[in-house]
Amino acid sequence: GGFCGRARVHTDYDPSYDTESLKLKIGDVISIISRPPMGIWTGLLNNKVGNFKFIYVDVKANKEKKQ
Repeated sequence: GGFCGRARVHTDYDPSYDTESLKLKIGDVISIISRPPMGIWTGLLNNKVGNFKFIYVDVKANKEKKQ
């Protein structure tokens, strides 16, 4: 599809009043839609598309090698 990787959340984040941002919980996996080199990324989480800061996530490799 149109995703460019996945990111696992390592820090809870509640945007409260910011409806453009995703609410993040530790362990959530976001499907990344766009990931500019700096700043705010866009992704899909719980059927919602929104923004998130890349500092709250660990990017998972597209191709995970099985040991």
